Amino acid sequence: MRNTFVFWFLLIGALALSTLLTSCETDEPASESGQLSFVLESGEGVSSSQPASLSSDWSVTGASDWFSVSPLIGGAGTTDIDVVSLSGNTEIAEREGEFTLSASDGSSVKCIVIQRGVPGMIVENESLLVDMAGGAVTLSVRSSVDFEVEYDADWLVLDGQDTSSRVLSDGKTLSALTDWSLKFSAKAYDGEGGRQAEVRIVSSDSTVIITVTQSDMSEVDWEKSFYRRTLAARFTATWCGFCSMMAESFAVAQEELPNRIVPFNLHPASSEGGLHYEGTEDMEKLFNVTMYPTAVFNNYASINNSNVNTCSRIIRQIAEEAVSSFPASTAISASSSVSGDVVDLTVRVAMKEDMNYKVSAFLLESGIVYPQESGGNDYVHNDIVRANVSEIFGDRLPETGVNTVSEVKFSTQFPDNIANRDNLHWVIYVTRPGSLQGEVPLASYIDVGTVVDNVVTCSINGSVDFEYEQ
Repeated sequence: MRNTFVFWFLLIGALALSTLLTSCETDEPASESGQLSFVLESGEGVSSSQPASLSSDWSVTGASDWFSVSPLIGGAGTTDIDVVSLSGNTEIAEREGEFTLSASDGSSVKCIVIQRGVPGMIVENESLLVDMAGGAVTLSVRSSVDFEVEYDADWLVLDGQDTSSRVLSDGKTLSALTDWSLKFSAKAYDGEGGRQAEVRIVSSDSTVIITVTQSDMSEVDWEKSFYRRTLAARFTATWCGFCSMMAESFAVAQEELPNRIVPFNLHPASSEGGLHYEGTEDMEKLFNVTMYPTAVFNNYASINNSNVNTCSRIIRQIAEEAVSSFPASTAISASSSVSGDVVDLTVRVAMKEDMNYKVSAFLLESGIVYPQESGGNDYVHNDIVRANVSEIFGDRLPETGVNTVSEVKFSTQFPDNIANRDNLHWVIYVTRPGSLQGEVPLASYIDVGTVVDNVVTCSINGSVDFEYEQ
């Protein structure tokens, strides 16, 4: 029997909350060190105007390329600032940018630009995993349209849903998208080989199919070699002229050696744009970082070279060496889900040896647009470390032993410094005591007392299973 549930876009609730959030606004212009918001509809050539008051000559700095601002300069007093979209937003989610009215006396007005998206829905899960013992699983949908949920598996039950609406980066404008957390429960299963079900999210103009797999998530093929990836930590900063070149080297190496290199980018307190991660300085001390850019791989190899051709070759060779010379003794599976402002993560580590392993879990964000020295004003910062949910240098696994699987659970609220939670993902890695000495030319091999044995990435509404070399 097919189960069908209808969900209506919460327009009335969204409008009520929007009214609540904006009811304290006045027509008074923003003064020095204040903030202005410009909200545009999704089309091209749409405009918004706000008055700004400054006490000295000023100019516009840091504008993005998808909108124009006029005037670009002005004097003391109140001026109407006009923002016009140069292109339409064809995405479902809002896009956000900013610019600053910088005055000669040192004061400034921060200006947030928000362009609405087109009607539609975003299903944040591609697949879901649930253990043979059964239990809860959450499917996340962001939508500005009505939709139906359909499924025909009798072992899967939709128990309920939570809804919320996000406040955008200006702190007062409500997203047009309602966040739905659809809460399913799966019955226990003791059959062979697991089972699968399809959940269909159907709107008037699109259908998304999510596969729910029930399997023994602790089952490990101990005879196979675990798939080996390299954690590539890059110490970078917005003021660093050579850092964008090393970032390009990372991109080239990842393209040449796909699915083997996991970027992990760390900004210090001196970086602008809200990119700082508070644990960066602790990691700088661990790896004795004295210059930018510096990259550290699996805790045992480092480079400072920023020449794109040379650097990308070294990165690729270090990752290849990890596979051939330093195979992983651990494999990692993970499952993550979001409910409102809380994200939950379950990590399972399969270990072939009895060692003092630690697991580290970090939230990373991509798609942050902020000026980068030698990279331009619209530079896109990806794979930026935002927060750790484990201890910064890892949590000890509760169980260890030969051919053992250990499980750790984490739960956290979204950090305040997140620009867009849709661009978040997990980086989860396992460390063990020791050091390794490789042979890649121009790489410096270091000893900090631990090495990264393996690493995976996982979406905040998704899962990864144990992987093996072919």
